[in-house]
Amino acid sequence: MASPSILARENLKVLAKGVQAVVVLVPAAEPQDPAATPRERAAARSVLKLVLGPENGVSASLRPHNPVKEVAALRKADHANVGSLPTAPLTRCQIIKLLDYSYDRKALEHIITLPLQALRLTEVLTASFAADERAYAAGSQPPQARVSLSLFVRTAQGLLSALAHLHAQGISHRDVKPANIMLSWGGEPVLKDFGTAWDEAGAGDDIDPDEQGGGKTAKGKPKTTAVGTGPYRAPELLFGPNDYDPRALDLWGAGATLAEFFRQTGPYPVEPDSGPDSSDEELGAAVAAVAALKIGRRPSPTDNERTPLFNAAYGDLGLAGSIFRILGTPTKDSWPTFDSLPDAHKMFFDERPAVPLASVLPGLNEEEEGDARADVVRVLGGLVRLEAAERTSAADALALLERTSLSPHAQDKAAAAFIDSLLDAEAVKFA
Repeated sequence: MASPSILARENLKVLAKGVQAVVVLVPAAEPQDPAATPRERAAARSVLKLVLGPENGVSASLRPHNPVKEVAALRKADHANVGSLPTAPLTRCQIIKLLDYSYDRKALEHIITLPLQALRLTEVLTASFAADERAYAAGSQPPQARVSLSLFVRTAQGLLSALAHLHAQGISHRDVKPANIMLSWGGEPVLKDFGTAWDEAGAGDDIDPDEQGGGKTAKGKPKTTAVGTGPYRAPELLFGPNDYDPRALDLWGAGATLAEFFRQTGPYPVEPDSGPDSSDEELGAAVAAVAALKIGRRPSPTDNERTPLFNAAYGDLGLAGSIFRILGTPTKDSWPTFDSLPDAHKMFFDERPAVPLASVLPGLNEEEEGDARADVVRVLGGLVRLEAAERTSAADALALLERTSLSPHAQDKAAAAFIDSLLDAEAVKFA
């Protein structure tokens, strides 16, 4: 955690506290412009991300995060020319901007200065879900169904644009999820938290000697599999790969993240995980339980959240089971390289076919005008493919998005008003 001396000396307000870092709010500059709106004042503020560790960033307590590599990735991404990349008319390539960086040798602390952002995507998802539920409770067709579609398009444009830019520079984020996507005070999605980013030009990862899986790239660089978060982790990470394409992890994470705009059912059915030291008998019993699962009930308004597309609540086995329940168990066609993974045959899953992706996205309005429903499935289906090499690249997915019927939905006035209301309410906290 952060050095107590810094927090005491500056009397800074803690905004977030995690295992690897503490984020604190920098006091507002004085004097403030009296004519500025609360959102303009909030947009002018910054935060400090404080990470305790050695100067080179390599520490068993931080692994696989490294603040030095995070800063290097942000600098490289910021300095690159993005003029040739496809961008949507309302959304530009938004990657959180590094304002300053220093290392306090006395406190052994990395100090990363970043702009204050408005909202996490998780908060936007929750707010839009609550609006949907209120409409359902009133017995009417939810007006927010169209808003959710617009929010999906706006977020997809920004996220895919950011990933296309990063991948063109040889950088992969490796932890794409709703909590790592913010909304700026202008309402644009911003990708943040590059603590586990991979740079093709870098030295590789600091790997835990006891890590199962992982190895070295073709160029001899160590690469960890201990990346990604829960339901947003790509399936290849679950089977002990010696190497993998880090860009493909981002694409899977993007698909799983964007799908949540249409996830309005829950809770998840139980998917037992027998753990890493289980016997074959225990493993078989767990898999049998997974095979017997049934779809859960529709949530009540008090649930007040959207559920992820996949479920990691019961470890890697449960996550793999939830993925295969939707995309089908691996076949030569759906996952040609599956048999080459070291742990491919250490788990047994009953054969099952893939289900239509739209069937697990109940928030997609069947009455949606035009081809929007089918186009959403096309975009998401290209990102969440079992075979990493077959996932649609970020640049191609962005281009596909612009060619479909979805692009005009980014300009939906109801969605813009919805976001403005959230941002205005949040800005008051920092005025």
